[in-house]
Amino acid sequence: MKSVLENIFESTGRKLEDYVKLHNLETMYRLSYSDEREFFPSSNKEKMKEEMERL
Repeated sequence: MKSVLENIFESTGRKLEDYVKLHNLETMYRLSYSDEREFFPSSNKEKMKEEMERL
């Protein structure tokens, strides 16, 4: 998503980093399924693999 924001700022002749400080989040978000399972995606490949195997 960072690239989307960078493109928006660049289209106006500005730099994202001049206005915003971004931080990586762990966990990025949560997906909840109707059967009450939850999935927590990760930018860490090993954690993502573990999470996928858990489902």
